[in-house]
Amino acid sequence: MNTGLGKLGETLLIIGGLFLSANIGWWGYILIAGRYDLIEKWWQAQPQWARKLVLIKKLPRFVEILFGIILLASSLIFFAGFCLLLIRNFSQIGR
Repeated sequence: MNTGLGKLGETLLIIGGLFLSANIGWWGYILIAGRYDLIEKWWQAQPQWARKLVLIKKLPRFVEILFGIILLASSLIFFAGFCLLLIRNFSQIGR
């Protein structure tokens, strides 16, 4: 886009991606650390209709750790990518 609002929208989208990658990393940490108290608090905060949609099974610990490592690794990769995009976006604002 050639408008000023286009650059603003692009910047806001990149910042949203930064927050999303931080959230993914947080869930990876929770799975690796085994913080079931935080998972239970989050689950209780969900509406009743949403809880009925999901069937939860207890996974083996090594699967939780493996999934947590995958989440943390992907979070770091996406976070670095979004930071580079944000820097590139800010460097092109004056042009």
